[in-house]
Amino acid sequence: MSNRDQLQAIGEFAEVKGHKIHVYRTGDPHKPKLVFMAGSSTVAPAYDFKILYSKLQNDFRIIVIEKFGYGYSDIFESECDVDSLVENQRMALEKLGEKGPF
Repeated sequence: MSNRDQLQAIGEFAEVKGHKIHVYRTGDPHKPKLVFMAGSSTVAPAYDFKILYSKLQNDFRIIVIEKFGYGYSDIFESECDVDSLVENQRMALEKLGEKGPF
């Protein structure tokens, strides 16, 4: 068992293309949504964005998506173009019952 397997995720997982994407959600689900999607230099988005979303969670529904290979999400080689990344993240949100617009 690797060290990565021993870590406890702070959010939940959605299966996309047979692999897990980690999504962290906080705040009132009835408030407007802010979806955080990280770039390539944000290794653990659920932690890296905490300073920002902790200041916003009283007024917004916060959703942090960790794309494949980042944070608690599975390491999985998939297309890295913008359309593919957005499609994967939308699929994850839909599987968790989040409704758009996003």
